[in-house]
Amino acid sequence: MNQKTLIIVFAVLFLCCCLLVVGGGVTFYLLGNSSSNESKLVPLMLNPEDLPDGWESAKYMYTIPYREGTLETRSSVFDYYYPGDISASIALSHLIYLYPSEETGAAGYQKLHDEWINGILEEVDINFTFAPRNPADKFDIYCTETNAVGTYSCDFVQQHGSYVILLRSWYDDKALTASQVDDILRQLDAKLP
Repeated sequence: MNQKTLIIVFAVLFLCCCLLVVGGGVTFYLLGNSSSNESKLVPLMLNPEDLPDGWESAKYMYTIPYREGTLETRSSVFDYYYPGDISASIALSHLIYLYPSEETGAAGYQKLHDEWINGILEEVDINFTFAPRNPADKFDIYCTETNAVGTYSCDFVQQHGSYVILLRSWYDDKALTASQVDDILRQLDAKLP
């Protein structure tokens, strides 16, 4: 490449990086934070106190996936580090999307459902007992076994009126059991208005 081409390539890369930093920061602020201190979603979020011992808030930044048409979005991510091996961990993430209406919430639920409950990998039947307290809520669970034998990845999607919830859980009966996941789902459902 000649010098002029290199300068253009570096200028384009620099501009892209600037847009990611500025645009990403604005996006994170708009999607991850309410401009008001009276967020409707904060009281509905999963907290470390809702989890079994050993779980803690994630130490890394989490990008909140944008969903068109949402009024507000919140997320929380938690990690469990195995005792004696801080390099090994499993995670749990919780996202809530607030839509303007139940109808737009239904469309948002369907999109999220199609993305996460997609049947691409072989489904593993886990005997969860959770069901939403409101029988009108849409709800689905999809679990697969991960590469680590005995470790499962489960995605839970629920629509409660204009609220759409995604819980992504990894568990292995050491850090988190299926029964504990059931308990977490009940806690989250009980927080819904």
